Amino acid sequence: MSAEFSGIPLWLGAMDAAVLRVLRSATGREAAAYRLVNAYTLYSAKGPSAYRTVLTGQGTNFIDGKPLALLMRRLNEDQGTEQVRGPDLFERCLDTGRAAGVRHFFFGATPETLEALRERMVAKYPGLDVVGVHAPAFGPFSAADHETFARVLHAADPDVVWVGLGTPRQDIEAARLTRTLGVTTVAVGAAFDFSAGNKPAAPALFRALGLEWTFRLISEPGRLWRRYLFGNTYFLGAALRHVLRFRSAARPERDPGHRPPVEQVAVVRLRSIPQVDAEEPGHPTFRRAPGEG
Repeated sequence: MSAEFSGIPLWLGAMDAAVLRVLRSATGREAAAYRLVNAYTLYSAKGPSAYRTVLTGQGTNFIDGKPLALLMRRLNEDQGTEQVRGPDLFERCLDTGRAAGVRHFFFGATPETLEALRERMVAKYPGLDVVGVHAPAFGPFSAADHETFARVLHAADPDVVWVGLGTPRQDIEAARLTRTLGVTTVAVGAAFDFSAGNKPAAPALFRALGLEWTFRLISEPGRLWRRYLFGNTYFLGAALRHVLRFRSAARPERDPGHRPPVEQVAVVRLRSIPQVDAEEPGHPTFRRAPGEG
């Protein structure tokens, strides 16, 4: 099932279904791009831009934000809709994909983070096949960078490329890799840092209440205050507009074309009034009182 929010198409479903969808694409060697949408994603794509073109183009947008997932579940009356949290999707696919021998490639972050990530994930999920990692340089990518990426990925021959470059850069680059190399990509944001142990994940209670952003803001206020101030403010306004449009569209509209003319209504109403014969027995006779004009 799918729906739209602020013009961005969203996939509606459970985490288990999202994991299977990614792994089917990977094992089938499909050219498929998967992205994670939250409040900041929506804010970053609020106007015409290359990023918005990516989000509305080929690929699947999972709902990464808890409040957005709850809103879409309520409005679309789909109890199966869940938050597809990036770090959980990442590790669930690593774990479940072992049975099918899925070949994984980690793209993004720093060399140190990627090595720590590989070591921790292989230790945590015995039999996991990580066929390569690559940490691109910071800054805009050049044509030479793109050639390097293509060469490295062709040599590794992965089933799926996990991309962690930050929003919106990771979604744009993942879409390009899928388009040019025909590979399955999943842009997973901060999943690399959490799984590598670089950053603490929010406690389960915060995640269950949809307050993971508060934990992250407290942990990194200098880096994340702008993200959550603008992203969350934009989301609240967009959510209100979406609810109002949704309710307006759900209201049945009257069709003025089927409304009878005023003259016809008047005739029908007059005919429906009982006719009283003043001289007929059993009916009262109305007479003027003496002295009346």
